[in-house]
Amino acid sequence: MLSKNNTDLYSAKLAPKHQKFAIKKFTVGVASVLIGTTFAVYTAPNVLADLSDAQSDPVTTKDQTNASASKEQASRKDATSSVDKTPAEQAPVVKQPTEPEQTSQTPSQDASHVTDMAQLKTALNDRNVAEIVLDKDVTNDTDKYVNVDQAKVARKVTVWGSKVADKTTTLNLGDQSLYFYNKTEDDEHKWDLTFKNLNVMTNDPHGYGVVSFQNNGKNANVTFDNVKAGGNGVLAYAPNATVNLHDVSVTPGYVESSPTANLTADKVDLSGNVDLNAEVNNSYTAKNVEAGGQVTVKSGANVVLTATNSISNRLQNLTAGSLNVEKGAKLTVRSKTTASNVKVPSSASWSGLVDNSSAVYVTKGNAKVDGELKVEPFTKDKKSTSVVGAVVLGASANEENNLVVGSTGKLVVDATQAPNTRGVYFTHNNHDFGLQTGGQAIFKMGHGVSNAVFNPDNLILNEGSKLVVETYQDNNGVTNVGFDDTGAGAHSGVITLNLNSSDHSNNSYVTVGNIHGNLTVKQDALLKVVRKVDETSQQAATPVLSFGGTGINNGTSILNVDHGSVVLEDALQKDSLAHSNLNYYSYLGINNNEHSPIYPLGMVSMWGTSSTDRVNLVAPKLFKMVRTGEQKGMLFRLEAEDNKIMLTTDEGKSVPVKYGTLGNVKYNNGLVSQAKDYRWDLTHLKSVNWLGDFFFFFLNKNQTGTPFGLSPTASVSFKQETPQAAKDDFNNYFNWWSSTNLEFGSARRCAPKR
Repeated sequence: MLSKNNTDLYSAKLAPKHQKFAIKKFTVGVASVLIGTTFAVYTAPNVLADLSDAQSDPVTTKDQTNASASKEQASRKDATSSVDKTPAEQAPVVKQPTEPEQTSQTPSQDASHVTDMAQLKTALNDRNVAEIVLDKDVTNDTDKYVNVDQAKVARKVTVWGSKVADKTTTLNLGDQSLYFYNKTEDDEHKWDLTFKNLNVMTNDPHGYGVVSFQNNGKNANVTFDNVKAGGNGVLAYAPNATVNLHDVSVTPGYVESSPTANLTADKVDLSGNVDLNAEVNNSYTAKNVEAGGQVTVKSGANVVLTATNSISNRLQNLTAGSLNVEKGAKLTVRSKTTASNVKVPSSASWSGLVDNSSAVYVTKGNAKVDGELKVEPFTKDKKSTSVVGAVVLGASANEENNLVVGSTGKLVVDATQAPNTRGVYFTHNNHDFGLQTGGQAIFKMGHGVSNAVFNPDNLILNEGSKLVVETYQDNNGVTNVGFDDTGAGAHSGVITLNLNSSDHSNNSYVTVGNIHGNLTVKQDALLKVVRKVDETSQQAATPVLSFGGTGINNGTSILNVDHGSVVLEDALQKDSLAHSNLNYYSYLGINNNEHSPIYPLGMVSMWGTSSTDRVNLVAPKLFKMVRTGEQKGMLFRLEAEDNKIMLTTDEGKSVPVKYGTLGNVKYNNGLVSQAKDYRWDLTHLKSVNWLGDFFFFFLNKNQTGTPFGLSPTASVSFKQETPQAAKDDFNNYFNWWSSTNLEFGSARRCAPKR
């Protein structure tokens, strides 16, 4: 099959084959009279001087033309009598040129009416026709494309449907499409096509749709308004055109191997109620919209994109250069895998994992959500794999490619029924994910490799915003060093940031300056991650928040909580060495398959021994870390020797702290802990952490842990009236590696208590 980009060869292939005739110029009187009639019916085409270089139907003689015109007049009477009401009679409108809103819903009195495909073709090739009405179903019953090929006839034209016996008329292109030649356009003549109030369909096996262009629609504008499409489900293949859909539904009449999307264009505007469906049962990818430029979901729109694959998880509902979901708009994207036993994909690159398997893919610009974007991946077989990426940002590191949820925006990924689906997924470094003031992001993730957020350089939650994750991520039981080729591994956390961008310059408007590896939660913002387990969960070691890649130097990793809230709850278990790397257990004193009461990786892990790690808690409203499974401890794993965990408060105020510890933990000051909850009010805290503690070995059978009070460079300040006994408890028993639960924050509103 010829490439669609090879327009010259393909247009030659598609052009109808006719005998050559000598061209003479005729005066067709009857046709001229009919053009001026209020309800004109098209007959044979007017003969133009430049027809000699066009591949079109043979020229008829003058007598043949007149005879044909007489027949058409008679057939027009028959057609009119079979229609209950003409379009003008259905909605009578007084002509008011200054009020286009009143005339835009019905054809003008100057519109040309057609009753067959030959008349439609002639009308489209006539530069004097601005409106065309289908008075009955019009069908292409030939094996030839309906060519619009007259020189410089490109213009603004509307093709209207009408009601016949209470049914909307249909434009049926058969196995072909309307094909617009390059020579119909020049610098002063561009196509502005509108299809309004009608049904359309084509069964074109090439996926060219109802409308296609020799130049792929360069400079063309195409609008489908109140249109229903069937057949192969393809409206247009016009990669260079701007296409507008308003109140459009597409439901293919069969499951077919169409290689193209419901709509292929450059720029796309979606408004009103838009419902597009695509389904494949072969090796192709089910697609709804594929756009090289921006896709805009207009305010007030309700758009549903559904793609279904019964063979694999090759699904790509929406591909766009950039995406804008306007305030008040709603975009719902449904990716359905009905196939069984779809394996977890593997690849040597992050982009390869989501190749042809993403619900929303933004290729080269930003994605802005000021309305609601909801992605609903689904797999019929819960042991199978659904679409890999829900929202994918796929540009290279040197292009701006950020995801921003605006102050009125809401991003929802509901993938509970979709194993191995990632939520927001960046294929390359140097890009950011930001929530503006009041923005919301909600993630419900399933089992397997199901990161809620993967590989932004920075994740920024501005004032009053909210990012909430509920997940069953277990990485399919894989706990290796870093990542395997499916994306699973010890570095693959629920939220995974900044894999390898320390040497890149900044390429974002979300953050200012050359900043990487930064997760910031600002005033009254909320970051909440709850990981659950059920009877199908597998044991694995993976952080809740994971910073940095697999190298020893990942630049700087920073967790900033500035008057905001962070809640981390984790039930995942990994109590043996099975399917694990010994490095994650050796410092716990475990070198065989005995079970560990301590989880081997930190809930917050910052990777790279030569990096710089910082955790800054500035008067947090709430900072909560708790392991809800049987294993406890290991709140932080900061690998860098240069690391700090800092708590600061507003001047003159303290922060309530609740802390629980495991029992029977031995310390090198001779003390042994009891399972107990403590409460303090702190005004300052500074701690050094390395692999869970500044001291490499702890909980080892032959070693003892170091309490906070004996840790070098550590310091703490208490509320003035704190009893000495409470201070001693803190210095003797507080640490980051044997805690059962930890809560900082003004939201606790608790009094100090021993």
